Amino acid sequence: MSEFSVQTTRQEVVRLLKIAAPVAGAQLGAQMLGIVDMMMLGRVGGAEMAAATLGNLVLMGITIPLMGLLMGADPLMSQAHGAGNSERIGRVLQGGILLLPVVSIPIFVAGFFAPELLRAFGQPDQVIALTKNYILINLPSMPLFLGFSLGRQWLQARSIVRPAVWIVLIANALNALANWALIFGNLGLPAMGIQGCAISTVVTRSLMVVMLLVWVKRCGLAHKAWVPWDRESFRLARMTQITKLGWAIMISFAVEMWAFQALSLMAGNLGEDSLAAHSLVMQVISLVFMIPLGIAIASSVRVGNLVGARDPLGAQRCAHVALSITGVFMVLVSVIFV
Repeated sequence: MSEFSVQTTRQEVVRLLKIAAPVAGAQLGAQMLGIVDMMMLGRVGGAEMAAATLGNLVLMGITIPLMGLLMGADPLMSQAHGAGNSERIGRVLQGGILLLPVVSIPIFVAGFFAPELLRAFGQPDQVIALTKNYILINLPSMPLFLGFSLGRQWLQARSIVRPAVWIVLIANALNALANWALIFGNLGLPAMGIQGCAISTVVTRSLMVVMLLVWVKRCGLAHKAWVPWDRESFRLARMTQITKLGWAIMISFAVEMWAFQALSLMAGNLGEDSLAAHSLVMQVISLVFMIPLGIAIASSVRVGNLVGARDPLGAQRCAHVALSITGVFMVLVSVIFV
């Protein structure tokens, strides 16, 4: 029996939750970044809050599906870890890094044409003007967002989940402080409103990537899971392998994401106050969703490790346990909401 295998369902529950708890914590922390932005912008005005909602609608509506494409690296890395093939883990990560600039192109295209798209969907002109500046300031941080996500995947595939939790917690504190200073004009800085919020987001995302790189280097987390760059690193077949697995995840994320984004556009047709109120509701729903998403990510890691370790029955047990835990949790949440 491999180090990843367990013998009973109870042991699988414990093993899965040990990974899922910190992963879900990191997801909750990442979601809190957006909630803090909305809470602080709400004190500035409904138009600013609505503009940030539309800005994130465009940016995240494109970025999240593209993140799904990069998640094609997940099963490759987790299976390689389960099989004890450390070189393959590093090669897959290199393929993902090389894909980053390519998958970032649609984000910049959507960002530059966002005002025309939002106007075509009947969004308020006053809000669109604020949204344009918010998007343009945020655009350089989107590849960093994808890069941090890819780094997390690389660590999670090896069941290393705590660094992301601590980084996200620190990022929340930094984001709140930067928002307080830049939005409202504290610490001797000018009050910049929604532009200050966008700058705070860029700074926070940049620091998250830096913290991840420093953490990996200082703690030796790259040991046995990285190889030096060479000609082999640039093989097109490796990047193609990631996209072959990731395109289905991308489509799934796009359909799910835009089902909710379409509702935001409809709310925007009713006015900036309706859009701001709708945004608050969606933030609460998204926050709750982070728990089952954390379980899903953890189960993906476990299943990949078990498949790599040639334990298909263990992988099947893990999938059943993950679905059962998620189902029970969402039923409880639904009752509370009602």
